[in-house]
Amino acid sequence: MARAGETGAVLEHLREDGFDPEELARVRTPIGLSIGAETPEEIAISIMAEVIMLRRGGDGSVMYHR
Repeated sequence: MARAGETGAVLEHLREDGFDPEELARVRTPIGLSIGAETPEEIAISIMAEVIMLRRGGDGSVMYHR
């Protein structure tokens, strides 16, 4: 996962490239759900899980109840 300094650097580069501050305020970084991902494949799944959650209005809570 990205560290705080990396996040700031990415946003600063985008700002310098002329991206609108309102658009940058909507950027989510780092991205992904906290699932303990370590491998590139697992990180990709955590990112896509967050994308799907946001698109479909999910909340990231567990789906089982006991």
